[in-house]
Amino acid sequence: MLDGVLQPNSSLGNQFNNEPRYVWSPDSKHIAHFHEGGGTRGVFLNGKVLPIAAAPGQGVYTMLTFTPDSKHLIWARNQVVQGDQGFRVFIDGKPVYEGLYATSSFSLVPGSWEMAPDGTLSFVTQDDDNLKRVRITPSPETSIETLLASGR
Repeated sequence: MLDGVLQPNSSLGNQFNNEPRYVWSPDSKHIAHFHEGGGTRGVFLNGKVLPIAAAPGQGVYTMLTFTPDSKHLIWARNQVVQGDQGFRVFIDGKPVYEGLYATSSFSLVPGSWEMAPDGTLSFVTQDDDNLKRVRITPSPETSIETLLASGR
C-alpha cells in the first residue's frame, strides 16, 4: 500500500557507516536521514533539508536518533578534538557535547550509544586514560518543531 510522498525532492543517496538509510520517529509522524548534495550537507527531516555543515567533508554524521517521545532529533559528527579522533553531539540542531571516542565508532560497540525510555541519551566517551559515561536529557526549550522553524 502506497501512503504517498515521504520526502519531496529527496533520495536516500549513499549510506553512512552501514547505518540505516533513514529513521522513523517512534510515533511514525517524522522521517529523517542525512543528506549530501549540491554542496550542502544536512538532515532531511519531514521533506525539508536542514543544513548542518558549511561544506561536504566536514566530518561524518552518524547515530541519527529520535527520542522515544518523538519530540527531539539527535545525531553525532566525527571531528578532531584536541588532536584526537572525537565527536560532537547535536540535539535539535544545537551542539550539546564534544568529546573523544572510546571506540572507533558508537555503532561498533553495543551499549556505547543508548536512548532510555525517558529520552535520556547515554554514551561512552574517553577522557585521558579513563572511560566515562555521559547522560544528556534534551532541553524542553528545543524540539523537532524548533529545528524545523529555524531551518538549521
